[in-house]
Amino acid sequence: MPLAFGWKHDKEDPQLIVHTAAGQRAERLGVISSFGLEADAFAAAVLDGEDLLYPSEDAVLNMKVIDACLQSARTSSRIEII
Repeated sequence: MPLAFGWKHDKEDPQLIVHTAAGQRAERLGVISSFGLEADAFAAAVLDGEDLLYPSEDAVLNMKVIDACLQSARTSSRIEII
């Protein structure tokens, strides 16, 4: 997937290359702002009471993984995440 993020300064739209038995084709996706989508989803949760796409516990678990990666890099050892 070249140009996966679709930033406005890219020279071409993001695309998905589909490979099949008949050959390959490029599916153009258009410019997508992942930050805008995140902000819209958060605003909908706060203002309209919609469910978050991911629970807050997901962010906590992500931070545990990041902390373990940093600790592993500092100590050159494998870190178990519980």
